[in-house]
Amino acid sequence: MLLVMLVMLLFILSAVTVVRAERYITTETLNGHVRGVIENVDGVDVEAYLGIPYAEPPVGELRFRKPVPVKSWHPTTLDALKFGSPCAQANGSFPPVPWLVNRDQVREDCLYLNVWSPLRRPKLLGVLFWIHGGGYRTGTTSESLYDAKTLAAVGDIVVVSINFRVGSFGFLYTGPGSSSGNYALWDQHLALLWVRENIGLFGGDAKRVTVYGESAGSIGIGALLVAPCNAGLIHRAIMSSGSNYWLVPPQNVVGHTYTDRIAKYVGCLDPSKPSSKTHPKEVVECLRRVPVSKIIDAEETQFSLDLVTFTPSHGDDFLPVPELEAIARGLFIPLESILAGSMAQEGSMFIYFRGPSFAKVTSGPKLSKQEAADFAARHYFSFLPKATQSMITSSYMRRVPGVNDWAGNLRALMDTLGDFLIFCPTKFYAEAFAKMNHPVYFYVFDYPNKRGLWPPWMGATHFEDLQFTFGMPFRFPERYSDADRDQSKACMEVIGSYVNTG
Repeated sequence: MLLVMLVMLLFILSAVTVVRAERYITTETLNGHVRGVIENVDGVDVEAYLGIPYAEPPVGELRFRKPVPVKSWHPTTLDALKFGSPCAQANGSFPPVPWLVNRDQVREDCLYLNVWSPLRRPKLLGVLFWIHGGGYRTGTTSESLYDAKTLAAVGDIVVVSINFRVGSFGFLYTGPGSSSGNYALWDQHLALLWVRENIGLFGGDAKRVTVYGESAGSIGIGALLVAPCNAGLIHRAIMSSGSNYWLVPPQNVVGHTYTDRIAKYVGCLDPSKPSSKTHPKEVVECLRRVPVSKIIDAEETQFSLDLVTFTPSHGDDFLPVPELEAIARGLFIPLESILAGSMAQEGSMFIYFRGPSFAKVTSGPKLSKQEAADFAARHYFSFLPKATQSMITSSYMRRVPGVNDWAGNLRALMDTLGDFLIFCPTKFYAEAFAKMNHPVYFYVFDYPNKRGLWPPWMGATHFEDLQFTFGMPFRFPERYSDADRDQSKACMEVIGSYVNTG
């Protein structure tokens, strides 16, 4: 077993500038020509193709089904100059966080991908395939954060990012033989097939594809790596802040309940079809006719602040066996290595999720030991037996010696939630993969939060690493310091090295 601890705190002094120029370039794909734009990043020309469709719009009869490959648009040249629309999603019940999408922007017609590639090299480059997070409920690659031109230039790699269905549109489940869920994962699989067939035309090496995801994106990668259909499509993986060891029930257990809550809200349940379990076909056919806005309304009202609701199911062609069973049995697709890790203060974001007023307190909320323990039990451990809740919280709280050590209590709560929700699940997955005698590299990202997006007490929290790995300090220099740019450059070079050489 090879387990190498990496700490991403490298400092390399340099300056990177980003210049926008309206220079266009056309590339032929198997489906037709696409026209992109060339942008210059510190002397490196990067081709950017935004909004390339990889599937037919999943609307009407294609709602709640596996994606269908996009048809050819020959002889037309497709303008790939702007991002595709975010996928339909409900987020009105969440506290304000930067990755939420305005509801008026979302569409069901959303299965598009983006490609950034350094202008033609004499040899093919490694490919980074980005999967966004958002609890399987929210998110899109059209956020400015995920503009990957700087990462492509500094890392000397080809970057692909994709939109995929989320929420009920991505996971609605009525059982095998009807709507068996996992549409979001099938979207990702189809996009990986697109990469295999087309990425060489953009200068990428289809035999060196690294999937990279954060939070739910990382959890999704955990599923991709045990899905037999992905063999040969993925060669390495970067799993940031999440894995399948997250104690959330699969849709096989809760799917009918969730489907029924939506169906009842939109009027698809009645005495003749009282549940999706007894009448799966009829309920799904009804749901396919419901306006997308009503399904979004149903999700927002029925699931409120449940951070994770819709999840993968097993028993279909994608996941023949449950994820954790597949991991325990070592049923991974052939893979060279994994780079996995988490943030140093993951738990602070999950305190903010349940108490957004805490974000206004610069030094952190004042909580007694009992209040901190009750917070964790009420918001995150409620499904566990009381004795187990107490055992977990007391093991952390007893580390704080003082009675009124507010800062110590807060740190203990952050560690409790961070370990339980992110760090330990990520570590467990990495260890399971390492047992197969494959290399595993593990890191902890501990660069302090200086930008002011969150108050200082939250530290290096969930999601904060992405601004550095996607080069935001160079794209928005007025918001960042020279030290931030050093950190960002180091992150991008580490990722580029891993994608190209492992």
